[in-house]
Amino acid sequence: MVVSRLNKGDGGAHTPKMKNTTFKDPITGDNVPQLMQGADGKQKGIKTILEERGLWNTLQHKVLSCDLCKSGHPPGNINCCAKRLLSEQTDFKEQKEWLQDTVERYGHSIIFFPKFHCELNYIEMVWGYIKAKLRRESLFSFTLLKNRIDPLLKEEIPISFVRKVSRHCFRFMNGYRLGLKGPELDYAMKKYKGHRRIPQEQVQNIKDEFKDKQQIKMEREMLKK
Repeated sequence: MVVSRLNKGDGGAHTPKMKNTTFKDPITGDNVPQLMQGADGKQKGIKTILEERGLWNTLQHKVLSCDLCKSGHPPGNINCCAKRLLSEQTDFKEQKEWLQDTVERYGHSIIFFPKFHCELNYIEMVWGYIKAKLRRESLFSFTLLKNRIDPLLKEEIPISFVRKVSRHCFRFMNGYRLGLKGPELDYAMKKYKGHRRIPQEQVQNIKDEFKDKQQIKMEREMLKK
């Protein structure tokens, strides 16, 4: 359920259909189910959704988005505009990702990688392997490229490579847990690239060695000047 992708009115050629939800009645406090599509199958707009919740008439301005929200500085009062009011509703604000919701519904747990940390996810290196192989074999035909991907995914990625890159990512995770980060961690990864983990007893030595190398590098750069 993404408020920014909803229109003020019902329907819309490019408006995605969103999952049904449950909201808390502001008067009784009961949980009330709400269908996100109307009887005609169209996705309900923000106005309809708020009207069914008894919230439309609480708006200060019956507009989709007020000037303050558009400027990126929303006011403290969430009733300033329709988008802000709906986005602050508990079921919209605290909803789980589709994948998490599906996995947990079957009694399993799911752990997400931190955003912007591709070094922790070995699938990134597998994709890099695939792209490099496709680039070397390129005949500059999009059709041939699409036909090549499926057998490449199923048959031609060595299991030894998958194990290698997974160990690489486990070392990164281990390094972060030991308090290493940035260039310091990159140095440790190169020093212990044949290991499953970075030895805990060597952490201080790694920090000292890295500091010494940085000092030597700075001195050499000063001499060049």
